[in-house]
Amino acid sequence: MSTRGQRCERARAVELLDDGPRPLSLASALEDLGVTRVQRGATQIGLAALGRALTIYAQSGGTWDASRVRRRLRAHGVHRRLVTAHRAPTGWAAMTDSELAVAQLVAQGLTNREVAQQLFVSPHTVSSHLRHVFAKLDVKPSEDSRPHMAVCHHPHIMISQLPEAPKGRRWDGLRAS
Repeated sequence: MSTRGQRCERARAVELLDDGPRPLSLASALEDLGVTRVQRGATQIGLAALGRALTIYAQSGGTWDASRVRRRLRAHGVHRRLVTAHRAPTGWAAMTDSELAVAQLVAQGLTNREVAQQLFVSPHTVSSHLRHVFAKLDVKPSEDSRPHMAVCHHPHIMISQLPEAPKGRRWDGLRAS
């Protein structure tokens, strides 16, 4: 089959899949079409197809495929960030995986230093995650007690109260001082 025939077939595949229930198939067809068009000199049209494929892969959770398409785009000087799903601005749904992991360990009674060691991050990173958790939950850490962080309302964290500060120390909302 001629190169022109391949381009027509790929364009037709995109047309057929465009309104269908298989976004990853559409993204794959767009990627093939984009590569073919770039190779044949229709660079802008090809890059547009690759960009659309990247968006679909990212929205569908196709991380490996999205990375491959990003590399193809970068080879032509196009730098695009992965498009991620929109996260709620507040509440438990707003938490990143890292923030949830930190909150869960803190709820179990670990100190910031212990959380840092367990997650292989710095204590400063743990403090940063806790600040984000507090802000997203609208918790105002007090000087007198460790905040509860409303952990009893999260399905994966079933502890209703965080521990008291170690004897002779007080919580400043982020670490024992």
